[in-house]
This record gives sequence, C-alpha cells and structure tokens, in this order.
Amino acid sequence: MGKKDGKGITGLAYKLDMFYAISELSSGRIEAIIASKQKLHAGDIVLYEMQTVCEHHAYVPADYEMHIWEATRTLTEAGIIVIMAAGNGGVDLDLPFYDSYRQRSDNHSIRVGAGSPYTLNRLPFSTHGSPHSCASMGRRCDHCRIW
Repeated sequence: MGKKDGKGITGLAYKLDMFYAISELSSGRIEAIIASKQKLHAGDIVLYEMQTVCEHHAYVPADYEMHIWEATRTLTEAGIIVIMAAGNGGVDLDLPFYDSYRQRSDNHSIRVGAGSPYTLNRLPFSTHGSPHSCASMGRRCDHCRIW
C-alpha cells in the first residue's frame, strides 16, 4: 500500500485500504473468481494473473474459456473492474480461428498485452489483436513477491 514519503509515493496504490490475494491453485479458477466477488465491491479491481491454452496449443487470455468469460462478466456487471493478462502465446486473436472468441459480446474486461519498455512495441510473445485494450511493460519489470 502506497505511502507519501516527501519524494512521491513509496509502494503501490496510494490510499489503498484493502488488498486481497486469492489463489486459484487450491480451489480452481472459478472458485477464486467467485471468492473475489464475495470480497469486492463496485469500483474495486481484480487482476487475473492467468492465461489458458487454446486448441492451437498457444497461450491466450483466460477468458477464452467460456466459463471464465461468463464469470468475468458477472464481476464487471457488479461494477468490479477486471484486468487480465493477454497471454504469452504470441498469437493474433484477429485470425479467423478466433472468430467465435471475438464475436462474443463484450464482458467489459481490460486485456493487457506485453510491450517493450524501450520501443513501446508489442513483444513477440504477447498474444494480441482487437480484443486487447492496452499493453504494459513485459520485460525489465521490478517486483517484490509476497509469500
């Protein structure tokens, strides 16, 4: 949680009053999403740090799986903001193979691809295409792990 330190903000998300970490590992993805809906309110943010594998054996966004797409829609309809990884498959979701994914109605999630911190271009491993909203640094990111 971010704190003012006279130099800017130290930490993440200034004035954040709550942070939940819900793992899919023990209970599964749908159960983790349901658990997040029980804890969060309109205006809160959920980050999906997950992807799935499509029929072409490439990584794509988790909501490529219809049950994840539907659960995501349930969150966004409740006013919860959902941000998700694009997937590291390097595939173009505008190809005809992905028509059925693109033709679903909007579940109002924000899909984020991986971009270069130097050129601002998409990184080769990042899944991309019209379903994606934006890109963020995909390399040279500093982070801390909380275990």
